[in-house]
Amino acid sequence: MGYSAIGTDLETKMVEYSKENIAWLADKYGLRKKVSIEQADATNHKWAHDFDVVASEAYLGRPLARVPSPEELRDIIQDVNTITKKFLNNLTLQLQAGQRLCVAVPAWKIGKNEFKQLPIIDHLTDMGYNYLDFKHVQGNNLLYYREDQVVARQLLALKRI
Repeated sequence: MGYSAIGTDLETKMVEYSKENIAWLADKYGLRKKVSIEQADATNHKWAHDFDVVASEAYLGRPLARVPSPEELRDIIQDVNTITKKFLNNLTLQLQAGQRLCVAVPAWKIGKNEFKQLPIIDHLTDMGYNYLDFKHVQGNNLLYYREDQVVARQLLALKRI
């Protein structure tokens, strides 16, 4: 789409995988825009460059092969919620009013069509964000997953207030 990109991940292994993927994309599709990927903690990192938009996948929690017990799920959600809140608060300080972002956060399947969401979802306005609405779906209702997945991704399409 013509954007330059800045990426960070806490895990060195994921940074290396991302660099390999970007190199493959650049080679296959002739991408010539600048892409910078570095190891950093997104909950407190100060990005050196300004950016126009943010597209990110937040920490999804540890991998799950089965639906966890209610106690395990409570602990997982608490950890992920804390990290996500710190990440969004850090972004708030670095975004200008009106800037848009899309962040994939986890939602955990607990029934056939029932999901447990992060508590922070109910406090995004307090943190300086408004949902972006779309023509055919509300911005707070974007969820995707495979039938056999425990962890779904909820897309938060937001605008900095």
